[in-house]
Amino acid sequence: MSTRYSEIPDNYDEIKSILITDYNEIEEAVFSASSCFFYDACSIQFHSNVNQIIQEKISNYFISKGGILLITKCVLMELGGLSHILQRKEVNYLKFLSSRNIKIILFDEKYIYDLLATEYQNSKVNEIFKFAVRAFNSKASIIHTTFDAIPELQPILHDVEIKNDDLCLRFFSEVLKNKEEGDNLGEELIGVCVFMLLYLTGEESGKFTVISDDTSGSIKINKALQSIPVHITNKKALILSTPRFTQYMIKECFIDSITEIEEILSSCKIDEKYILALGKNDLFKGEYKHTAHEWAELLLMPNEVTIML
Repeated sequence: MSTRYSEIPDNYDEIKSILITDYNEIEEAVFSASSCFFYDACSIQFHSNVNQIIQEKISNYFISKGGILLITKCVLMELGGLSHILQRKEVNYLKFLSSRNIKIILFDEKYIYDLLATEYQNSKVNEIFKFAVRAFNSKASIIHTTFDAIPELQPILHDVEIKNDDLCLRFFSEVLKNKEEGDNLGEELIGVCVFMLLYLTGEESGKFTVISDDTSGSIKINKALQSIPVHITNKKALILSTPRFTQYMIKECFIDSITEIEEILSSCKIDEKYILALGKNDLFKGEYKHTAHEWAELLLMPNEVTIML
């Protein structure tokens, strides 16, 4: 078995026909959609394990929002894993979503440059790109490792003008080569993309959503997006873990069965996690740990608790 990730899983042909990969079609889909959901690998894996009745309710939520799903190149690598094989349940889940006429985009991260270039000159896109990458360049990140390994990419980190897109596009190619098991690269690159998309003046606040059950990755994304100065953009993106996503579906009447709620919460191993939430009598948010059944009961009680991330 290989110890490296592959950009294309060995059984990619099983989902190839349901993915939109042409850039022009992707651009049209992103700009025409009411909502765009960046779907992280861990959440796809969790949701692929619930029964099809619940999957149908998840798909109904996406449809109600006029949503499209974006699976980044890095997320596809994570789904393939070190075995380079997409699991059967994941393949079936993605095919089911496609059968509901939900567009699923295979989003090469470098496409973000072209999307921003529909509004901005290259020099401005480069500037936004630099801000975005710097927001995720922590010492423990694969992004940081990539900069250390390739000095030619260093201008991205410094206040020097980048005159073309070559350096930015190379960054995405090089960083994927350094993908490691257990890192946050998938979430970080989703974060870079969403960070940049918030600069598009023609798009509504809340249009872009990240669905991820990687808590540390979600915290990084949230912190980075909050670093964008309000005078530049006051637009927000939504970050949904499976528990928070479930609460949204409950509030909007997509799911109300305690058994089904417990199943979807169990899929993300909620019994083993502390969940950031705000109780109705709390002044400050805190971390809470309950069983899936206990969480299901709490979420069905109006205004009892609000899941924050």
